Parts: sequence; structure tokens; C-alpha cells
Amino acid sequence: LSAGHEWIRVGEDVHRYHLSKPEFEINSCAIRKARTLYASPKLLVVKTGARPQAALDTTDTVTMQSLYNIHAKTPATDLRVILALINSTFVGWYLR
Repeated sequence: LSAGHEWIRVGEDVHRYHLSKPEFEINSCAIRKARTLYASPKLLVVKTGARPQAALDTTDTVTMQSLYNIHAKTPATDLRVILALINSTFVGWYLR
């Protein structure tokens, strides 16, 4: 990782229940959105694809526009339950 840069996640980094190590970096000065949008924990959902793909991100990694960032509105919300629903066969079937 270069000085003044940080990792950025793209859609190809997200798989069902799994995140690959980020391969791209971005200049920290180029990030204009609020850091709270990238705060963890959050679900990362790929915007396009044959079926829904989502994974739990426990880092504050910045994301590209190819991903939705989903945060819990209350501490009582278990993101793992939402993750299981998004990745389920039923939801994949329903969204076809």
C-alpha cells in the first residue's frame, strides 16, 4: 500500500459470505463521502450479477459504487441474519 493511499473494495471482492483481499488502492484525499458510510460492521452487496452476493465487512474499508453498503439502524439488528437472507436461494429465485 502506497503512502497516503488506502484499500478500496470493488464488486469482484465480494462473494457469498466471503471477501477477497482488496487489490486496488485509492488516494485518501480522493475520498469525498463521509467516513461513516464505510464504518464497520456493514454488509457489502454487489449491485449487479446473476444472483445476489453479499458479505459481512468488519473493516472500515472504502467501497466503489459497484457495491451497496448496508448498516444496521439499531445495535439489536443482527447483520448476519440479513446476510443469510440476501444470500439465500429463495431471494435469488425471487429476484430472477
